[in-house]
Amino acid sequence: MFGALFAQGSLAYVLVGLGFAALATGLLALAVSRSSPGLWVGLVSLVLTLACSSTALVGTIAGRAKVDRQAAELSPTEAQRVRDEGYRLTRDISEAGFGFGLSSLLLGGAGTVIALLRRRRKDPEAFGLGLPLGAMVLGGVCAFSVIATATPLWIGTPGRNLKADDPARRFAAAEENLAEGRIGPACTELDEAFRAGAKPERAQVRSVDALVSECFEQKMEQALNATSLEDRNRELEWLAASSLPFSEAQRAGLEKERAVSRELAEPK
Repeated sequence: MFGALFAQGSLAYVLVGLGFAALATGLLALAVSRSSPGLWVGLVSLVLTLACSSTALVGTIAGRAKVDRQAAELSPTEAQRVRDEGYRLTRDISEAGFGFGLSSLLLGGAGTVIALLRRRRKDPEAFGLGLPLGAMVLGGVCAFSVIATATPLWIGTPGRNLKADDPARRFAAAEENLAEGRIGPACTELDEAFRAGAKPERAQVRSVDALVSECFEQKMEQALNATSLEDRNRELEWLAASSLPFSEAQRAGLEKERAVSRELAEPK
């Protein structure tokens, strides 16, 4: 159950230990809330809850900061992949912290409130206002910490909000490859994106149509400047077999060059 969490190091063991301790004292606080030590057990439970949720929050923030530092040294596409994986792992810490924190907060808070009300009814002057106010402040800080621990669960990964296996990522990879002059990989990424039915609007790139046009122009230029008929045909046939949405004018130009290639291939 905790295998993936424990794989993240010693902080996970501390988190789980504090979580179970907070849960145990929360249950105990509720069980003994009508007896003399009930109030103090409840306060201890709240302190452990705060320690548990704070550990999860610090671990999540530190983990994501480390992921962001690693991603800053990579290309945009690779950086996004690293962020997706890294943020997914830190999400496990947030989930554990929130689960332990919320449960122990409810148990410990209920036990503390019951114990305070019992003491108040039994002897209104026993503690004055200091202890009830202190318990309220501690409970409020715990609640804030638990809510903060849950925040990463609904905040997505920075950058393109795409799943790691979303084929629309190929549009971003194509844009990056074209910007760096890698025509072949860029056109391949575009072709595979369209074959997979990727939605261009999800990619958040400058213009998918512009990427397709640039790929077409670069491939055509390579074909026209080829030093052999074989190289020329390879580029032209790749374009003809691709799933890229070329315009009618581009299709016409491609077919014209393919016809020229066939004429060149005919024996004289």
